[in-house]
Amino acid sequence: MERIEPHLKRFLGLIGLTALVGVYAYIDRGALSVNLFCAHVMAVGVWGLVYALRSVRRSLVCYRWEPRKYRVAASRVMLEEGPSDGINRMYRPEYRLEYEFGGKAYSRTNDDINLHLGELFATFGAASAHIERVRAGLYGDYLYVNPANPAEAFVRRGVTRDQLGALVLCLILVVLPLLTVADLIEWRP
Repeated sequence: MERIEPHLKRFLGLIGLTALVGVYAYIDRGALSVNLFCAHVMAVGVWGLVYALRSVRRSLVCYRWEPRKYRVAASRVMLEEGPSDGINRMYRPEYRLEYEFGGKAYSRTNDDINLHLGELFATFGAASAHIERVRAGLYGDYLYVNPANPAEAFVRRGVTRDQLGALVLCLILVVLPLLTVADLIEWRP
């Protein structure tokens, strides 16, 4: 079982608390409870916005990194089963990329190369075919190496759709409560 990082635990706790305050605001329908709920939603939005902006900044910085050829050194397909007897069975490709920088060899796994993709497939064959497409150059021939920390490298430079989606969602979570508290919008049952 994976260990959850402390900041993620706090964020999940804040979301849970926001849900409870939301239920209370729905039942109470008073101005104070609605404003308290808005404050919690805004806090979730700001927290998410900080995280999303850090992620975007990191993705943009890599435009200054140096390109290096890579190769798929190892790969395998992992079976991930859901909680109910194979009904939620998915296959996740895992692969390790190797590259050289400054005369030294480095490697990265596919979950740490700035793809922001949920690479899950319904069949073993589809997951295996994905690995073969990666070997054939699906993401190009180069990855981009951080010269200050050559152990860090990305296959894709720039901001992904997932990162943009997170930014937009977090902005909505900040703006809507502000508009509600300012009485510019009203939520009716």
